[in-house]
Amino acid sequence: MRKLSILLGVATGCLLIASSAMATIPSPSNSSCVFEVKTSSPCADADAVWSPDGTLDTLCIRVTVRNALGGALDTCAVRLDLSATADPDPIVGANIGICGSTAGALTLFDTTDANGAAEFKITGGGCGRLELQWTATALCAIPEVELCSDTTQVCVKSPDFTGDLTVNFFDTFKYLPQLSSGSGYCGDLNCSAGVVNFFDTFKYLPALSSGASCTGAIVPIAVLGACP
Repeated sequence: MRKLSILLGVATGCLLIASSAMATIPSPSNSSCVFEVKTSSPCADADAVWSPDGTLDTLCIRVTVRNALGGALDTCAVRLDLSATADPDPIVGANIGICGSTAGALTLFDTTDANGAAEFKITGGGCGRLELQWTATALCAIPEVELCSDTTQVCVKSPDFTGDLTVNFFDTFKYLPQLSSGSGYCGDLNCSAGVVNFFDTFKYLPALSSGASCTGAIVPIAVLGACP
């Protein structure tokens, strides 16, 4: 009987240790990664109207880290490794740039909150189709645990028409012909079916006046296809 009690005690201890380990190790199958656009003015012809200073729409990747038991892991450090390619709009002939990037590559870090969530915001400038390839990795385990990876394409446009991550009069030279003709995909900043008028100017001028900018790099060009 005593031996049985000892064996049961050892088994219970092992189960408790195993359960404790499971509760602290990130589980890729239970974790989730969601790409979304945080916008105040949804467009039919673009996924985001963004600005280098981050005052307009942002591209977001939200990572929720859970353990093998399905519980949320808080205070878990998460790394997002992102690379991008772009197909700039041919009419404007601009580039697309991402804030904080080096030749389209970007590494971001965040720590999960009480719900196990970490959010990564991506801003930039330029106009056209953008492809993001990204991987999220949990660093709160040894070895680190890759949670997810994905590829996402979005159509973007911005007051930074040249995509050099600074809004200045070089962008005005790209904008004025569209305003003069009354049409243009990139110049239609309020997303009114390609119509460019002074309502778009009201969205452009604040970025020009403040010299909206960030540090980053132009994204390498690839053939991804034109946006609507």
